[in-house]
Amino acid sequence: MTGYDPYDHPDQVEERQLNEWGVTDPQVREYLLKESGIKLAPSTTRRRACTLRLFTAFLDEQGTSVIGAEKQDIIDYLASCSVKGNRMETVRNKRSAVKALYKFLHAHSDRADELKIKPEFVGDIPIRGFRYKTRESMNRVPLTEDELNKLYDAIETHRNQLIVTIGAETGLRNAEIRELKISDVDLDELTLHVRDGKGGKSHTVAISEALAVNIRQWIELERSARPGAEECDYLFISENGGGKIETNEGLSRFLKDAAEEAGIQDTLGEIYLTERQKEVMNTDNDTKVMHKVTAHALRHTFNHKMKKSGLSLETRSKAMNHSHPSVTKDNYDHDEENYNDLIRDLIGR
Repeated sequence: MTGYDPYDHPDQVEERQLNEWGVTDPQVREYLLKESGIKLAPSTTRRRACTLRLFTAFLDEQGTSVIGAEKQDIIDYLASCSVKGNRMETVRNKRSAVKALYKFLHAHSDRADELKIKPEFVGDIPIRGFRYKTRESMNRVPLTEDELNKLYDAIETHRNQLIVTIGAETGLRNAEIRELKISDVDLDELTLHVRDGKGGKSHTVAISEALAVNIRQWIELERSARPGAEECDYLFISENGGGKIETNEGLSRFLKDAAEEAGIQDTLGEIYLTERQKEVMNTDNDTKVMHKVTAHALRHTFNHKMKKSGLSLETRSKAMNHSHPSVTKDNYDHDEENYNDLIRDLIGR
């Protein structure tokens, strides 16, 4: 900390309370621990903890963090709150909480220089611009087995089919799939070692024997024949002359095209963009179209399949690598050593 010397206060929140509330992000914890009882009343602290826990969970789903978040991430978070049915006043309060967090971090955090968000930007986001054709239709929906099969049939290359299979069977995020290296694949143990770009964390996911066979075929027969394959460590190389797939758009584009070819693509709704939002997004379009079939929809599909199969919330949170799982658990409980076997049983050996 730099230049900040908080004093003890009877209403100051404790580490134990933050743990009970599911607050794990270090920047949010620092903010609540130092500001509670001083600038935040106990009731406000609890509301801020809930709001910022959901905020960091959203960032986690996007593959980023409080430190790494960019302007569009904040806009998308507030827009998603409106999509879920939050009233304008509720969204305004969430905007205030996020603004207060970044104001604190800029003033007192040792990592202030790494922040990409300034508090004044958050405060200027015009929440009146978050209008949608329908609220209910904007919710992400999982793909059915029939839709998945149609999607596979519409994809022309084995590489892209394999990417979709990994997304639907492991729930990996777009960026996590792009970051997979050949050395991360253990075909004997039937696992993938997944690197998390948010601070170097990593985790392991289980794969089925059928998926392992497909990955082996890709590595030994097809990938090796690609130009530039020997010089690239990544499992999936770009179709434009080798090398890593650099952006999420590289995966999203073929998914969108294949879904349209398969006749399963749909528009969930449109976000009407303000002038400030168009400037941030570098677009002249008045709206941003939200599609049904995306890389993130594959993640929803994986979660839905686990939930439908009766896996506990604890197991699903572990499989999705959520850093902010709900404290409420289902009646089922599975221990750590059985976790990979549970997932393999679900996706089929």
